[in-house]
Amino acid sequence: MNVQHYKRLFIVALLLFGVQNATAQTSFPLSMVTTAPKQLNPALTGLTDGRFRAHLSFKSQIGRELAGGISGTGVSVDYNFEARQMGFGLSVFSNSVNRTALRDFNLMVSYSYRLLLNDWSLLSFGVQSGFAQVGFDIDALSFGSQFDPSHRGGFDPNAPPPFELQSGNKNNIDASVGVHWQAFLGTSMLLTTGVSAFHLIPVRTDFLREETYLRPKYVMMLELRYAHEPFHFVPSVLHATQSGQSYTEFGARVEFRDGANFASVGVFYRTPNVVIPTLGFGIDRFTLNLSIEYYLRTNFSQIFNISLIFRP
Repeated sequence: MNVQHYKRLFIVALLLFGVQNATAQTSFPLSMVTTAPKQLNPALTGLTDGRFRAHLSFKSQIGRELAGGISGTGVSVDYNFEARQMGFGLSVFSNSVNRTALRDFNLMVSYSYRLLLNDWSLLSFGVQSGFAQVGFDIDALSFGSQFDPSHRGGFDPNAPPPFELQSGNKNNIDASVGVHWQAFLGTSMLLTTGVSAFHLIPVRTDFLREETYLRPKYVMMLELRYAHEPFHFVPSVLHATQSGQSYTEFGARVEFRDGANFASVGVFYRTPNVVIPTLGFGIDRFTLNLSIEYYLRTNFSQIFNISLIFRP
């Protein structure tokens, strides 16, 4: 492993936690397929056909090149109080690089309220807030920083990192809001769209430079579900912007449905250079979604995503 390879790996790690550089910090990209709904828009809290929904997610990247790789886990639950037109939710999610070198932890509570506009459409408003901690431990960083061509074997475990970083934990209060609209267009189409804003209280990081933050992130999404039994066609688009940077993810899934059971296949593209093939399976009350984020024109290892949804 050479120094240039190490720097590329470390940039990926910084991207994960929004410390891409000192002036333009961004959160890790969202996924239309595997991200929990409340992380896309707080107004989706409790917006489910059943009374209760649980969402588990996991992602993994560069496990071979970097001890422990980049990994993320999340658990999200929400309740649908249909009679009161409200939803409540709780989310816990965490990411880590090199197991403990770079990490974040988030504990969020969310609430939504729905207005039934008529018998075919509704409008939902949501808020979300909680605790967010970002931590960095330079002593736990144990990859390319030890590369030294002058040392026997080229690897010196006592070598310092090639640049100075500050260890520590940054504790923050985070807040998000969102609005969501959905409508049945005739008997075979369901249109859903929404806008949300995250990090309304800037999340402090300060690992590369003092007074650095995750700036507010704005997300817009639209999905159309067209049912022509036994097939459902589901095109969607998501656009996110933060700190002057933006990306768009668009694509479609095709579902083959048999009552409560289904199988789906799809492909998405996220600008500027990511192709995301997906697979999904639904059996009774469980839904399993799989995707791989395949980076074009780069040497980054791909990201594997998996999510499991349970609806009693």
